Amino acid sequence: LKNALSGTRMTVHARSSNVYQVLDGDDPFASFGGVSMAIRAVDGSTPEVMISNIADSAKAAQETLERFMGREMRSRYLNPEWIKAMQEEGYAGAKMINQVVGNMWGWQVTVPEAVDDAKWNEMYETYVKDRYQLDMEAFFRDAGNLWAYQALMTRMLEAVRKGYWEADNEVVADLGRKVSALIEELQIQCTAEDCHDPIL
Repeated sequence: LKNALSGTRMTVHARSSNVYQVLDGDDPFASFGGVSMAIRAVDGSTPEVMISNIADSAKAAQETLERFMGREMRSRYLNPEWIKAMQEEGYAGAKMINQVVGNMWGWQVTVPEAVDDAKWNEMYETYVKDRYQLDMEAFFRDAGNLWAYQALMTRMLEAVRKGYWEADNEVVADLGRKVSALIEELQIQCTAEDCHDPIL
């Protein structure tokens, strides 16, 4: 396998529909991102990671994962209309928002070059600072899924802790306060067996 992967300069994944993108599920980063990560492990550097965007056959094009993901974020997850639609879905909508952040983390680890500080900052501003004034914390609370909100912010802190996101000190402090308050409220107790990140 190492011999087969070594020397690979580019990995390519096709997207033939606008229904599914690269952040709405874990398969893309687990498989496509996983291959790119394996090549980095063998050769010491990540290959160029490209998306063959053939959703519109008349405008088929190759584009970088970073560009493809950025457009997906702007059109969906940073778009107040998409967020409002998720809010209408209650518990499931809260779960989906958390999953998107979790999937971005998956790309962060497998293809670090595709997820920069700006993407984390945008997610933080949208869902934690509530820049669209959509009462995000109240939404998660009313949806009965405050755990998803706590998990979303914990994932952000983990990105900082592991050196992927160079967040401002004020951002880290804000996340720390909010996560601590939710842990106290939800009575979450972590052990090495039943908590995703007992160190954090």
